[in-house]
Amino acid sequence: MKKLMTLFLSFILALSALAGGMLTAAADTVEREFDSTPVLEDLTSSKDEDGNAFDLTDYPYDENGRVQLITLVEYCYSYATNMRDNYALYLYLYNPTGAEIVTDSELNKAQFAVSYDDEGKPDDYEQFDVVFCNKSTGDYNNLFYKFRVTDHESADGMTMGERVNSNLRRYDLSGVYLLHKGDTNATAYGCGGTYKYSGYAAGYGPDENAGSTLTSEVTELEVLETKVHGTVYRPEGSFYKGEQDQLNSVFFTVPNYFFEEYGKISSIKARWDEYRTHPIFVTENSKAAQEYAQYVGKDISQTDYTGDIGAWVQEHEIDSPTTGIWDWILGLINPGYGKIYYYDYAWIYNLRSDNPNNIEKRNVLSAVFDTKGGSYENYTVSGEDLQQRLLETSQELGGELINGKYSAALFSDEVDNGHTRGENVVTVDSDYKFSLTSYYLTQNFWQQIFGGSTINSTEYEDIKAIVEVNSDDLKDKDDATVSQELYVGAEDVQTLRDEVANAEKNDSRVILFHYAVSKYYSYPVNYTVEYDDADTEYEMAYSDGYVAEETVFLDFTLIQIKFYKEGVYTVIPVVADPIDVFGPVSPPLDDDPIGGGGCAATGWTVFWVIALVLVAVVIVIIVVTLIKARLSRSTVTVNYSPPNDGGGGGRSGKGKNTASPESAAKRAEQAAKRAERSAKSAQKSANTAKYAQKEGNKSAGKSKNSGKNKGNTGGKAHSKAAGKTGSGKAIGKANSRKK
Repeated sequence: MKKLMTLFLSFILALSALAGGMLTAAADTVEREFDSTPVLEDLTSSKDEDGNAFDLTDYPYDENGRVQLITLVEYCYSYATNMRDNYALYLYLYNPTGAEIVTDSELNKAQFAVSYDDEGKPDDYEQFDVVFCNKSTGDYNNLFYKFRVTDHESADGMTMGERVNSNLRRYDLSGVYLLHKGDTNATAYGCGGTYKYSGYAAGYGPDENAGSTLTSEVTELEVLETKVHGTVYRPEGSFYKGEQDQLNSVFFTVPNYFFEEYGKISSIKARWDEYRTHPIFVTENSKAAQEYAQYVGKDISQTDYTGDIGAWVQEHEIDSPTTGIWDWILGLINPGYGKIYYYDYAWIYNLRSDNPNNIEKRNVLSAVFDTKGGSYENYTVSGEDLQQRLLETSQELGGELINGKYSAALFSDEVDNGHTRGENVVTVDSDYKFSLTSYYLTQNFWQQIFGGSTINSTEYEDIKAIVEVNSDDLKDKDDATVSQELYVGAEDVQTLRDEVANAEKNDSRVILFHYAVSKYYSYPVNYTVEYDDADTEYEMAYSDGYVAEETVFLDFTLIQIKFYKEGVYTVIPVVADPIDVFGPVSPPLDDDPIGGGGCAATGWTVFWVIALVLVAVVIVIIVVTLIKARLSRSTVTVNYSPPNDGGGGGRSGKGKNTASPESAAKRAEQAAKRAERSAKSAQKSANTAKYAQKEGNKSAGKSKNSGKNKGNTGGKAHSKAAGKTGSGKAIGKANSRKK
């Protein structure tokens, strides 16, 4: 980068002498007279601090070059507030590639210090909007740009103009952010410099008749330039109300020099724009994907389409009445025979029926994805694919845009509790720790047989917000282990490995920065699709898909890092290209811990459990009967008593087949233990049969097919039957809602 310089613009000095009474007061967003002076004219009429004229030959086109700051110019500062209407800061930029800058983009920014410590060192930075003034054309097309900094009130309640000292105005500029045509995000350019202005332009000092006394000097400002990579982590668990905790993070490289010079990291400051998507629909049914895609980003309740999508959170199994022993036998042989399932819903998209249960309504989708023949249960949409789809849809929809690129119609008006929709500027201390909650289901013996489950939770606590990652943290570990130990997305582990390897080769370290916890929602669905034939219109119902909602973090960037060493804090401004962080769209978690999933056991399971328990009981009865028979055998006793003749005493003896009470009791105890083992073996066999039944169901698929009729209770019910039909899983619904 070229040496930082101060330019004294002769045009400014000439204008300043006349400007005192010419311009009326104006807000900072209103165009100023100096905005319109041509950038090339300003530059060629100026001289540097040594009196040398600006030389255009020092600024050629270079297709490999990067944007550079030529200078920062203070215009018409006055110590008197009522004479500060014309005060402004202007940025003059050299754009060597000639790549066009989107001049009206809200992503164009400049980053300045807004606070200083007791030693006069910057200790806080903020980003400021910039307003395009003009650019060079002709032979110098797009080579030079002129922007005005839009001043604003900072956290201390003051603007930049109010904060500076009238005798020495100091501006610490760390970087600029510019959006080039064709790019999604702005590019960050480090241009660290401390600019100090003293004196006044003609007519703006204490003596309004005095000539210009304006002087300035510029010195280098230390800046950390890096690249951030986004990642999200969701802990494993079981399906619970469709929700999962999500830990949002970035990782980036910091040269070892900063640690050696300034110590360990004390805090990190970052900014992002936070939004939550409307539902995203993923389906195996190409017809459904085609139908619902027409209404993405639109309020479907304003159309005449009656198809709907229900995101359910709980399934209840209900036994249908049987008419005799034959139905009972069929219910044992066919696990789905005679079963009806009733659903509780988180929300229903395009709900037009009566709604006495006050189910939440949704009327806008953010995206629709067709699995193209893949199973929806294993189909994940990457964050990159989701982002690209939303960008493409936004171009088609037009209208209001978020950050100039995403349609506002694709995002909800709400975000998670405790979060702020839109811009967030957050400082996270190194001792801060996050926690995540993961839910999982368990079943005891009786729940396995008769249905039901117990909800448990695992707390992942003490997750450090700021972590150094080195090769030892990755060595001899697969991606899944690294993901779980470091709380990063499994799909981003390889990028993290590459970043660590490159950092250690270049005397640097990788920092993993966890900055926020949000909620991700993913639900199984029941939905309908409209069909037309020659004679009639009708709907078919399906359940081969899911819906999801997630929080996204747009234009995330780092602002500063605070270091600590031997009692001294040092704030280093950071310049990094902003990124949009989209997590993957993944299917709902499994809610089937041991095969029951919280519902009653299947017919086959009941059949085998009953059969095996009966066998065990019979075995126990036989064993006990044998024991009793043996214990009840006659005892032979031989007694000898001589005649009572007054002689000596007599004796008595017992035959060899006489059973000892102690040994008989011992054998009974052993038999009881054998019976107990037989019962346990029977239960194990029942569990094995149950698992085999579960795997069989997975292989065969489930078809849910029945006629549809409509009620008004706000829920749904349908019957299940074995087998898979057509391209999806058809279900008949006894609807609880009336359209």
